[in-house]
Amino acid sequence: MRFWKGLKEYSFRPFLFFMLSFDILVLETKNQIYMILYLGLVSLRKHGLSN
Repeated sequence: MRFWKGLKEYSFRPFLFFMLSFDILVLETKNQIYMILYLGLVSLRKHGLSN
């Protein structure tokens, strides 16, 4: 508990910056995954394996 109390009292600016950059990284990764899934679906439709 003391660790969390110290964390709360600590300046949140570096933590927020880290979270923001982490969110951007996750968004980029999600976009790449969605693009791969979309391309996979398109190729499946081209081959007539999907409805």
